[in-house]
Amino acid sequence: MHRKGFPVLPMLFFLIGFLVFSPSLSYDFLFGSDDDAYIFQNPHIKTLSVKSIFENLFSFQVFYSYIPLTKISYSIDFSML
Repeated sequence: MHRKGFPVLPMLFFLIGFLVFSPSLSYDFLFGSDDDAYIFQNPHIKTLSVKSIFENLFSFQVFYSYIPLTKISYSIDFSML
């Protein structure tokens, strides 16, 4: 049986989530994290080409971490600027 009417449960979950995370709206952006190494100083995301995609797929240049899809996503974002 399908109930019609006002969706109380989704609204309750939204309200609880908003109340829990609303203090974070007043926080500053975190500078000095790993953004410098992953984004600003990473030459592999400056261009979006076949070569840069392969470099992102097969390299561990930042903190020795393997995150190829994240780096390709950064390349796509950087190319849209």
